[in-house]
Amino acid sequence: MNDWKISVTTFNCGKKYPVDNSTWSAKIIKECLAGLSDAQDIYVFGFQEFVPLWEGSFHDTVSSYLDEVASTTIDILSKQFNGKTFKSIGSHSLGAIALLVIASNTVIKKSSILSVECSRGLLGSNLKGGIAISVDLANRKENHGNNKETFTFINTHLAANEGMQNASTRIDDINCILNTCDRELRMTNFKNGHLFVLGDMNFRLTNINKDASQLDFTDAVVIQELLKNNDELNLFKLISGFIFSGFIEPTITFAPTYKYKIDCPDEYNYKRTPSWCDRILFKEYGNADKVKIINYNSIARADCLQFTDHQPVTLSLSIPTTAECTQLTLPDFIQPEEYYKVVGSILNTSVGYSGWLLSFKYSKLIAIVLLVIWTVWILNAWK
Repeated sequence: MNDWKISVTTFNCGKKYPVDNSTWSAKIIKECLAGLSDAQDIYVFGFQEFVPLWEGSFHDTVSSYLDEVASTTIDILSKQFNGKTFKSIGSHSLGAIALLVIASNTVIKKSSILSVECSRGLLGSNLKGGIAISVDLANRKENHGNNKETFTFINTHLAANEGMQNASTRIDDINCILNTCDRELRMTNFKNGHLFVLGDMNFRLTNINKDASQLDFTDAVVIQELLKNNDELNLFKLISGFIFSGFIEPTITFAPTYKYKIDCPDEYNYKRTPSWCDRILFKEYGNADKVKIINYNSIARADCLQFTDHQPVTLSLSIPTTAECTQLTLPDFIQPEEYYKVVGSILNTSVGYSGWLLSFKYSKLIAIVLLVIWTVWILNAWK
């Protein structure tokens, strides 16, 4: 029996991915791939805060940046695994949330790419939310690629900040994103296929009874106690049906991935409680004993990665072809009112063009005036 070899990476770039510096970008990708000695069938990269928020309002611009990252990644993989070829399966973005899927020549695309987006930011904007890519793939290593399997990858950036109200919003965010995917992909094998959820989920450590700066986050015992007793995601997941019912996250053995000091390799900024914000989960399999977790770890903050306060996280695993995928079950969720989409679209456009104007010298006053005029005009037209 042949296996799917899959690598999934999530990285919050702090709005500063070096899209205009191919050398720097290549260093980042190499760090993300450094732990993989064997070629994978599928590579997934989920970026949050990939670009400045205003630039995320221009979808075509972000798409062009993703094309450059894809080209850089394919070039690195082709050189690392001489004789193998790789290709971009697809990409998608929503605001500054971006998703890229690359595959080796052993993978055959058996359907067109379907993409889903769910805005969960302020007033329905793209400041937070999730995106998905779903596609039917076949593996040439198995029965000459005659058996197709549905893969869906969901990249998320959930509500930020500490406190129960924000944690509750994160729960609503992920349930809304999953239900949106279920609705939009209802004509596919989404519920019964392979499903990965990744991203800056922003779940925090809560109710810690001592100063976080006094904790040793490199101690394995401390890590496991914090994850068991204080990690929001694990606490909520223990409540059946609350979030991520039927999903698995491999055991975390690495230190919290947020919040680091910029330009520092391993020093936390204690203005925020260090937390495991960056996570990767997958829907469980009926034959779970045949799923092999190769690696689930954070990526060391090399010099080229210290421009953000997050640490990338990567998961590599092998899954049997024609694996026994379990059926996804989701809690009921009431979708936001339709007018939220209208308001969110207005806000996205306003943020985009305001940011674009502010990127020029001596333009702050002009940007403010134009923003006011634009907002008044839209509101009057909407009446």
